[in-house]
Amino acid sequence: MSVDFKKVRQRVRVFSKVDHPEYYTKSSGQPNSKHPDYLHSAPYRLHMFAKKRREAQIASGSMPPKKRDDEEGYLDHPHTKYMKQRHEDNKDRMREWRENYEPYCCFCGRACKVSACNCGGKGTG
Repeated sequence: MSVDFKKVRQRVRVFSKVDHPEYYTKSSGQPNSKHPDYLHSAPYRLHMFAKKRREAQIASGSMPPKKRDDEEGYLDHPHTKYMKQRHEDNKDRMREWRENYEPYCCFCGRACKVSACNCGGKGTG
């Protein structure tokens, strides 16, 4: 089967960051939802197809299955073993970090968690 590429519609590629800064987010430089190519961008694919990506990673063996019993091979997976060993090796450091942790809102500067702050910044609750 051959495809006549003259009849295939191509996506427009004339949107540059310089000419159209409103199509890009300031922090990461990635296209936002107003961008014409957003549906083909990596942030969209990562967000919308997370379930499919996880299933593919489980099928390929690069990620352990969700079941935490050994029926599906969770306990025997290299990633599970690595994380268990990492938690054992850094137990004191993680406990010390939890004890000394002081919540801090990066928007208003108060000593509160960002998710619980009412200052009105992005992601605050």
